[in-house]
Amino acid sequence: MVDRADWRDRRTSPRFDVTLPVRFCSEMLDFETQAEVSGEVSDVSEGGLFVRCDLLEVPGTPVRLMVSMPKPLDQQLPLHGTVAWIADEPPKGPGMGIRLDSPLALQTLQRLSNR
Repeated sequence: MVDRADWRDRRTSPRFDVTLPVRFCSEMLDFETQAEVSGEVSDVSEGGLFVRCDLLEVPGTPVRLMVSMPKPLDQQLPLHGTVAWIADEPPKGPGMGIRLDSPLALQTLQRLSNR
């Protein structure tokens, strides 16, 4: 098991604390068939985010996400990524760390965090 404290030491971009609704699907869950899971993004960075949810996908699983942007934007931000790790118990979990396929711009991060 990898110590997540080591990951924090190696982070190259800042993390933004957020609380945003998110819907996600994977190979097993598909938006088109209305089979999706709701959760909450609790932090986000240029390269990834953490999704609190009860359904935990296996690391390596590709996922599609629709993050609800905060007011006054009221838009959906579509993202693609891969499950990097899971946390199945508090204080962090249950949830999944998602590595994004494309990095988020600083401006997008600031809009997500209302900064």
